[in-house]
Amino acid sequence: MAQGTVVRDQFSDGKRLVLQLIADGFPVESAAWLKEPDADQWYLYIATPRMTDMSPTAAYRSMHATFHRLAPLWFDVFQVKLVSLDDPVANAVRAFHRKNQMTLDTRYRRPSLGSVPIEEALIYPPPDKIQVDP
Repeated sequence: MAQGTVVRDQFSDGKRLVLQLIADGFPVESAAWLKEPDADQWYLYIATPRMTDMSPTAAYRSMHATFHRLAPLWFDVFQVKLVSLDDPVANAVRAFHRKNQMTLDTRYRRPSLGSVPIEEALIYPPPDKIQVDP
C-alpha cells in the first residue's frame, strides 16, 4: 500500500479517536499530527487538561481504553502523545487556530510550528468544528 494512503488513513482514524475521546467525556482542546525532523513516523498530539487534572498515567489509561474500543486503527497507540495545555505544541496549534478560521483539516509544510521544529503537520480544526470524514 502506498505511503500516502497509509498516512491519509492515519489522519482519518486520528480524527475518529479525537471525536470518540470527546464523546467519552475526555476533554480535547486541540489535536494535530506532527512529523518531527529525523523521525520515521508521524505522532498524534492531543492537548488536554487531563494531563494536569489527573496523573499522566491515568490520562493515558483513559485514552488507551477509547483507542482499544475503536481498534483496529491505522496507527499504533504509542503514536499518540497527550500534552498539557501549556505544552509548546498545544500553544502552537492554539495560535494557528486563532489565526486561521479552520473548518477543514489543514496540511502545514513549514520548518516549524510555533517554536516546535517539524517536517510537516496535519492540524485538525478546533474540536467543535471537526467534521467526520465521509
